Amino acid sequence: MVTLACAAALSCTGGTGESESETTTDASSGSKSGSATETMTEGGSASSTGGTGGTGGTTGTTGGSASGTETTETTETTETTETTETTETTDGVECDLEAVACAQAEIGGELFIDCGVVDPMESAPEEWQAARECALAAVADEKAFKLVTWLQGIDSEVGYAYVGFEGESYGISRYLFDSYPPAGIVVNPCTSLTAEASCIAAVGEVCLTCVDAGPNSKVCGGR
Repeated sequence: MVTLACAAALSCTGGTGESESETTTDASSGSKSGSATETMTEGGSASSTGGTGGTGGTTGTTGGSASGTETTETTETTETTETTETTETTDGVECDLEAVACAQAEIGGELFIDCGVVDPMESAPEEWQAARECALAAVADEKAFKLVTWLQGIDSEVGYAYVGFEGESYGISRYLFDSYPPAGIVVNPCTSLTAEASCIAAVGEVCLTCVDAGPNSKVCGGR
């Protein structure tokens, strides 16, 4: 059980958004070098040594010698392309399940009990059980809390968030996120949150009941 503020809690799982990326491309052209020298001696023999490449020299002599060299160099260039992160919003609300749950948990103050985020692909059965016990303990003490549970959807990403919040009176809400178009979040008020009878928390099943759930209200998105 961790007590923290929303800004510290948002290493979010789920919702929408595009991640930041940076791409760097290095391009350099290789250099070739070589030499070519020709020597002429008046009244004598001629000899030559040849090579290939971009550097060449020619020497002519009469009773003496001289040499010359030319060098061509290429420079390395680097191109950098950057993209910036963008976050989708609907009706001015960031449609991210954990962000919405955080905002609700903070209604009565900045601090709340973070019962975590559980996922069927990454969380062990013990983590699902601990998450449920954390939420039930917070409700029993009427403390602000949030718990996010992701489920194994058939053709979409589905998750629930359970939130307790302090104010003039203690309140509990259950949020549902579904990524199936049109993706969005709806919320139901609960009079209480209880453990489901004859249900053992396990991967993909947190076994919590939103008691006397009220009608759906749209939070964001198209649902």
